Amino acid sequence: MSVRDGGRGFDPRSPHEGYGLAGLRARAEEAGGRAAVHSAPGSGTTVTVRLPLNPLSGEPSRSPR
Repeated sequence: MSVRDGGRGFDPRSPHEGYGLAGLRARAEEAGGRAAVHSAPGSGTTVTVRLPLNPLSGEPSRSPR
């Protein structure tokens, strides 16, 4: 899934406080997927999360813990 906004954007390489984007990436990885953020000052932001699907149910696969 991808979500894009046309806002002011930001430099994703610069330090940020909080757990927002890092938490999103960590949760996607826990489920066997990936999260990516593409943004630049003045260019808006796109957040893309890719999760593997269980081929039988269409539900997200769960990674063993």
